[in-house]
Amino acid sequence: MPSEFTKDNKNFRIINEGFLNYFEDKNEKNRYDVVATSFFIDKGVNIYEMIEMVHSVLKKGGVWINSGPF
Repeated sequence: MPSEFTKDNKNFRIINEGFLNYFEDKNEKNRYDVVATSFFIDKGVNIYEMIEMVHSVLKKGGVWINSGPF
């Protein structure tokens, strides 16, 4: 599993599911330069909460790359 291979790398994370649950309990605000997601928005229950979470973990000037239908 890719997340096992990268679990000790503090600069790179692979999260297979539960994006909101993973970040809500951690102090990850303004930490990442890039967030890349695949089929992310269309799978969420609350799209606004998901967008806010991505925005909160990105550094100022960070980039969000999403691949999928939306």
